[in-house]
Amino acid sequence: MRKHFAMFPSYPKDLAKFCENQVFADSILYVSKLQKGKREAVCRHCGKSLQVGRDVKPGGSGHCPKCGAAVNYRAQWAKNEVVHKAKICVAYKVEGQLLLGYVDVVRTILPDDPKPQYDFSDYFKTLLLDNKGKPTEYAYAWWQAPYRGFDWYRLRNGSRCYGSTFVYTNNLREVFGEDYHHVDLQASLTDLRRPIHFHRLLDNLKDIPQTEYLLKAGLPVLASDILPRNEARSLPEFIGIGKEYLPVLRECQANFDEIRLISDSRGHVPPDYLRTLCALRLNGYDLQNLRRIIQFNPLGRALRYVQSQKEQAVSLYKRRSISYFIGIYRDYLNMAEELSSDMTKRAVLEPPDLCGRHSLLVGRVNERKEELKNNRLPRAIENGLYWWARPYTRDGLCIAYPEKRSDFTVEGQKLNHCVGTSRYYENHVMGRRMVFFIRRDSAADKPYFTTEIDVETGQILQLYGFADCSAPKEVRSFTEGFARAVVRWRSQETQMRAV
Repeated sequence: MRKHFAMFPSYPKDLAKFCENQVFADSILYVSKLQKGKREAVCRHCGKSLQVGRDVKPGGSGHCPKCGAAVNYRAQWAKNEVVHKAKICVAYKVEGQLLLGYVDVVRTILPDDPKPQYDFSDYFKTLLLDNKGKPTEYAYAWWQAPYRGFDWYRLRNGSRCYGSTFVYTNNLREVFGEDYHHVDLQASLTDLRRPIHFHRLLDNLKDIPQTEYLLKAGLPVLASDILPRNEARSLPEFIGIGKEYLPVLRECQANFDEIRLISDSRGHVPPDYLRTLCALRLNGYDLQNLRRIIQFNPLGRALRYVQSQKEQAVSLYKRRSISYFIGIYRDYLNMAEELSSDMTKRAVLEPPDLCGRHSLLVGRVNERKEELKNNRLPRAIENGLYWWARPYTRDGLCIAYPEKRSDFTVEGQKLNHCVGTSRYYENHVMGRRMVFFIRRDSAADKPYFTTEIDVETGQILQLYGFADCSAPKEVRSFTEGFARAVVRWRSQETQMRAV
């Protein structure tokens, strides 16, 4: 490991500058309080000071008038630092052999520091070496092992880091040359704005001919994905959507999950909707949620609705990501369908207050579930749950048979133990591990002790009183007698039914 690690050069000197310009999509514009209709501002991307109008407010976003970089507006008096994280792959060519270093990047922007601070740390290393004439791929990962903390571990040869990363492109011609499997990687990836599976891209170029055409068509994100192996005769046929989408695909660098969402949508989806979708940079789980949403509401309307709900959200939800609103929108639609709402009505599909309506439906669905659960015991009794049961009284004690869900809850509350939880209720309804209430004859309505019995074997599984106290000798003797009686009753009733 030491020998392999020593082969890796230092990070490129311009790695921080590259990350600032190519990896992070936006920076911070610090703005002062409003004075005579103007604000003093400082851009943390270009470092220049400027004046902005009253429309530039903390919490908003836009572009720096000096450098044009995308920025988020932040108050100058804010004391907390702003931290952004990303992953990047840096390729090296050492003694004619390929090394790939995967790096965690942390950018920290401080209110009183004119330039962002960068911190780099390796988390995966891959070495594709010529070992005595045989190509061998070594892999090391910075992992946490049980009881040992984080450390470097050598993985099985050929293990890959397939996680999505940005790619440092300034040295790709030096590493791969200008014609790597008929492609200039540096030229193809220079404008890359999204993480890709770089190692998979290299494999695709070796194994799948269409990869070359995707890169030359300006679609590096697609070229690095798991490619369908089909006999398509054209690029639109290969990716699954029409040629009218190609300019947007190049501009937004869409991935296959986003393209499939467009192709699965009902009716024709204008290319601008793909641009809007890609701008959100949603993960696979969010896109899966959207796939469910568009079964009820077309993609364009769904995206506009979710974004509008985020913009008008109250302070409690203001800082939630767009992923949160997509998730609760999917949950809301699922619950509305479950409650037999009219899914053709616009008022149902797009309620004015999504968060409030979602909370309301959660309550209704839970009430429905509780109602169904509460009805299980009465129905089970009607269907013969207690077919063998008889009154049992001895030594001043008697048995009470629970008849509804609330009986379990009351018993658990008054005796301060756990019989009120759903597990005991569900087991009881199933008819084997059954719960019975032990009472004094003189106070038949007052909880005294609770027992759980396997009614097929007569085994007493639990027997507790207040706060799980143990039962005295007379209560245990009474319960043992009842358990034996249960087995006897069941046997007698079974025999009588057989006759």
